[in-house]
Amino acid sequence: MQDNITAAITEALDKAPERAFVESIEFAFTIKDVDLKNPNNRIKEEIRLPSGRGKEIKVAMFAAGEAAEKAKAGGIDVFAPAQIEEMGTNKGMGKKVANRYDFFLSEVPHMGLVGRWLGVILGPRGKMPRPVPPVLDPAVV
Repeated sequence: MQDNITAAITEALDKAPERAFVESIEFAFTIKDVDLKNPNNRIKEEIRLPSGRGKEIKVAMFAAGEAAEKAKAGGIDVFAPAQIEEMGTNKGMGKKVANRYDFFLSEVPHMGLVGRWLGVILGPRGKMPRPVPPVLDPAVV
């Protein structure tokens, strides 16, 4: 499969006329017989780009104690558990936070609070936090 895709891209590049500017390639494909309206069939895959996204990624974490200190040391903005409820009751503040950050992390014990107070805000944006186990350094994630 990968060889066929590589061959097709190479063939398209070879047949294309020379341009006087830097070109890019757009790759589109169709998936047959998959109902993407069914939540079980949705595709959510994260791909690490070789040259990055072109802009700095902003990450926030819902944590307290030692995990919060590790996250701050790693350059991650930290929100205390008390702030979770505040963001949930003040929808404007919650939306600003959701729009400001690209990714969210959370300590496992705080996932219930995040789901209850911020699930309505973060869920539709696809930004529900990833749970971080206590033994894992958040700066590495």
